[in-house]
Amino acid sequence: MAPPESQQVIAQYGRPEYDALIRDHPTATPLATKDIVAAFDRGDREIGGGGQ
Repeated sequence: MAPPESQQVIAQYGRPEYDALIRDHPTATPLATKDIVAAFDRGDREIGGGGQ
């Protein structure tokens, strides 16, 4: 499903064990999406914005 350019990079640099690693080690986000958005918003306002 990846674009042809991405498929070419994987064909050139990928390793056979990558598929098994991805399949056998699923990932999950640490928080619900709305909570992550709220955390980044707060960080942007309170830290990234210089406290303004």
